[in-house]
Amino acid sequence: MSHLLKHVTRNFRRIYHNHRPVSFSRAFSSQAAPDQETVRKTDVERKEEKLELDLKKFNLAPRTVTKHPALPPCIKEMFLGEIDEKYFPYLEIIEKEHVDKYFKNRREIAQTFLSQTENEEKCIENLKSLGNLGYSVPQVFNGNGYEITETTLNSEIEGNNLKANSILNSHRMVIQAINDYGTEAQKSRYLPKLANGEMIGTVAIFEREAAPEDRPFHTQAKPVNDGFLLNGEKDFVINGEKSNLFLVIASSFKHDHAKNELHGVSAFIIDENEPGVLRGESIKTMGCEEVEKCKMTFSNVTVRSSNILGEVNQVENIAMKLIQLGRIQAAATANQVLRRILNNFAEYCTQTKILGGYVKDMELPQVRLGRMTTQIYALESMIYFTTQLSDAYEDQDVDLEIAATKLYAMQALIDCSLAPFHTIGPKSTLDDSEITKNLRDSIQMLAQGDTLDSVKMYLGYKAIEHIGNTNDVPEMVVKKRNPMMYPEGFFKTMFTRGTFDRIKLDRNYIYNLHPSLQPAAEMFELCLKRLRIAVEISLSRHGREILNAHAEVERLAQCATLLYAMLATISRASRSYCIGVRYADMEILLANTFCLETMNEINELTNKIDAGENMTNDLNHKTISKQLFTSKGYFYEHPLLRVF
Repeated sequence: MSHLLKHVTRNFRRIYHNHRPVSFSRAFSSQAAPDQETVRKTDVERKEEKLELDLKKFNLAPRTVTKHPALPPCIKEMFLGEIDEKYFPYLEIIEKEHVDKYFKNRREIAQTFLSQTENEEKCIENLKSLGNLGYSVPQVFNGNGYEITETTLNSEIEGNNLKANSILNSHRMVIQAINDYGTEAQKSRYLPKLANGEMIGTVAIFEREAAPEDRPFHTQAKPVNDGFLLNGEKDFVINGEKSNLFLVIASSFKHDHAKNELHGVSAFIIDENEPGVLRGESIKTMGCEEVEKCKMTFSNVTVRSSNILGEVNQVENIAMKLIQLGRIQAAATANQVLRRILNNFAEYCTQTKILGGYVKDMELPQVRLGRMTTQIYALESMIYFTTQLSDAYEDQDVDLEIAATKLYAMQALIDCSLAPFHTIGPKSTLDDSEITKNLRDSIQMLAQGDTLDSVKMYLGYKAIEHIGNTNDVPEMVVKKRNPMMYPEGFFKTMFTRGTFDRIKLDRNYIYNLHPSLQPAAEMFELCLKRLRIAVEISLSRHGREILNAHAEVERLAQCATLLYAMLATISRASRSYCIGVRYADMEILLANTFCLETMNEINELTNKIDAGENMTNDLNHKTISKQLFTSKGYFYEHPLLRVF
C-alpha cells in the first residue's frame, strides 16, 4: 500500500506541477519612439503599439498563451474503448495570480445582475461601464482578449438575468464569428464598436417555414456586381428590435468559370441602416423573463463584398463555430439556473413544516436534493473540463465534448426543474412562484437553439464516422457479420456466458487519481469497455444501416455523454482533494456516488443495445406509431364505448 501511495504521489507531482498544460505570463515590452516607419504602419499595428504603451503605463502586459499539441479526441476515442491518460488531471490553465482578478470581476458582474434582475437594458449598460461586453475581442480592438474558459467563467453569472443573458450570448456569437473569420478590415470596423457597446449584434439564422428542397434556407442571396442581393425573412431573432448589426446566414450561389451555378450557404454582416432591412413586431416568449424575439425582413438588401464573412458558399466552419459557442453558453447558463433551482428547493425544505416536522428531515426530498447536487456538480465539471481542453491544446477537437455538455445540461435542467413539484404541491403552481418561473426558464432554454434529438444524433453519427476511419472496430465488425468466413469469432462468442461477462479491469486508471477514488475509477473503466462492446454489437447488427437505427444511436450517445460526465467528475474531485479545496472530502463522496448511479444507467442502456429492438419494445412502439400516423391521432376506442 505504501508503494502505491508513493507511486500516486509521484504522479501528482508530475501532473500538477511539472507539466501544467498552459501558462499565462505577463511580459513587458519596450517601445521605441515613433519614426517614419511607424507612421506608415497599418491601423492594427498602431493600435497594438498604443495598447502596449497603455498596458506598460498601468503595469500590465498582454497575456501570452502557450498551447500544447492536441490530444486524441476524447469522446471519439471512448467509442473505441480508449482514453488518453492525460485526460485524467483536471487542468489548471489560469495561473494563481489571475484567479483573484477573474473572481473579483465575477462579483462585480453578479452585483450588476442581482441588483437589476428585471431590467436587462440597465444590466447591459452596467456591463458596458465594466468593459465586459467584449470578452473574446482581442485587446488590440479594445476587448478583454479572453480565452473560452475565462469568457465562460465571467459570463456564467449572467444567468441571473436570463433575458439579458440571451441578448449578450447572441451578441458574443457575432463577435466570435467576426474575430475568427473576418478580414482585418472587418475586425477593425466592427470589433471595437461591439466591444464597447456602441453596436449590439445578433444572429439571424432560424426560419419559421421548412427549407425548400433545392436549398437550405428560404432567405437567398443572389450575386450582383461587387456583392449580393439579399431577400428573405428570418424568425426568432433575439433582441432584433434593438440590435444594430446582424449576422445573417442565407442560401447563396455563385458562378464558376463556365458560368455554372454553384449553390451553398454564406454568412453576411448586415447593418441596420442598410436600405431594405425591416423589423417585424416583437414576439414575447415563455420563460427567460419573456425574452423578446422578432421577425427580420431583408428586401433587396445590397450586400457588398466587404460585408461577406468568410468565403462564399463555405459557411460550414462559421456555422459550426456558432453552434459550439451557443452550446457551451447554454450549458453555462443552465448551470446557473440549476443552482437557483437547487437553492430555492433547499430553502423551502429548510423553512417548511409538514405534520409537525420540517420537510428537510423527510427522506424523499433529501434523496432528490442529493441527486440534483450531483447533477450540478457533474455539469459544472464538464463545462470547465471542456473549455480548458480547448484552451490548453492547439486545435483540440472538442466538438463532441461540447455537444455532450449541452446534452447533459438540458437533461439535468428538465429533471431538476420538475423535482420540486413532487414535494411542494399546489403552492408551486402559483404564477409568481420561483418554482414555476424556473420551469418556464428551463423549457425556454430547452427549446432555444438546436434540439436535444439533433444533438444526440450528431454526437452518435460523428463518433461512428470516427470509428469508420480506424481499422480495429471495422475489422471486428466484418468478422462478426461474416461468420462463415471467420468461424473462430463466431464460436468464441457462442460459448461465452454473456456479451458483457468478458470484461476484465486491467488498466489501473487509479494511478492517475487519488486512491480514495478507486471505486469510481473501476466503474469508469467498466463503463468504457461496455461502450466499446455496445458499439461493436450495434455495427455488427446494422452495418451501414446504423444511420437509420436512431434508437440505438441515441443510446450510444447517452452512454458517451454519461461516461464523459464521469471522467470530468472524478478528475475534478481528485484534483480538489490533492490541492486541499474546501469540502474536498464531500467531493470524493459525490464523485463515487455519481459514478455508481451513472454506471447503473450505462448498464441499462448497453443491455438494451445488446437485447435488440425486439426485446426493448422499439419495434412494437414503431408499429403503434405507424398506426397513429395512419389514423391521424389516438385511435384506440374508449373503454366504455361498447358494453355487453
